[in-house]
Amino acid sequence: MNIESKGIKKAFKNNEVIKDFSFTIQGGRITCLLGPNGSGKTTWIRIALGLETADRGQVMFSGQPISQARNQVSIVFDEPPVYGHLSGYDNLYLLSRVDIGTQYVNHILSALNLEKDLMRKDARAFSLGQRHRLAVACALIRQGNFIIMDEPTVGLDVVSWEIVKNLLKAEAAQGRVVLLTGHNYDLMAEVVDDILIISEGTISYHGSMNNIIKAAGINVELKTQFDRASIESYGFTQIAPSTFHKQYSNRQEFNSQLVHMQKRGIIIEHIDIKVPGLKEVYQAMLENKDELP
Repeated sequence: MNIESKGIKKAFKNNEVIKDFSFTIQGGRITCLLGPNGSGKTTWIRIALGLETADRGQVMFSGQPISQARNQVSIVFDEPPVYGHLSGYDNLYLLSRVDIGTQYVNHILSALNLEKDLMRKDARAFSLGQRHRLAVACALIRQGNFIIMDEPTVGLDVVSWEIVKNLLKAEAAQGRVVLLTGHNYDLMAEVVDDILIISEGTISYHGSMNNIIKAAGINVELKTQFDRASIESYGFTQIAPSTFHKQYSNRQEFNSQLVHMQKRGIIIEHIDIKVPGLKEVYQAMLENKDELP
């Protein structure tokens, strides 16, 4: 299974939001679409779902247009389309079209803190977080082959997100396509396999999240009373009194240099090693577009 975006282009008046979105998202992996606000993420999703017309190109779901694949697609928008005059249970049935009394459904509802008393109420009484959790429940319960979630962490506490994360991994393990977008990078990094980065209307990076984080290297800060010239001879930069910083390609490179420094008699009082997270790597890549892989 896969979602293939073929040369999608979209402009609003004189603003070309999407210049060329060409990529293939494979099933069996969880992919995160990243880009600044206004970069075209939501526009592309709307085009993929047939809610917006592209100026050029098409999106295919395992070779089928959305008109033929719609029943296989589960979607969660950042603004969940919940019907306020209907109960939570009625919304659940209307949006998922499944038997709401099954053990699996009850497990999902319980995991997302959508208890029976709440689900019997009209959805207009739901908070934004509760409406979002209801939309997430509908998407998971449908068990479609293509799962698209915009801001999936909204309204979820730590326990609920842990359960949703495991459910998404289980869906991907069955070969389904899982595509996420969002701004909670720390939480997204816990579940994502691949990332797609949008830059200036095109896809500037598509690949393994682990690979791009490894390529970013590590940041090392050390404290020493040893003379500045000796420390800087190893490529460190002084950032505060007795404190120095250097970026390494990997931990092995640092360890090798550390051994050499110790053999010279350099006494290091403290070492702080920081591995950049998804947010730091993503922001650095946007700031250095010419160096994108």
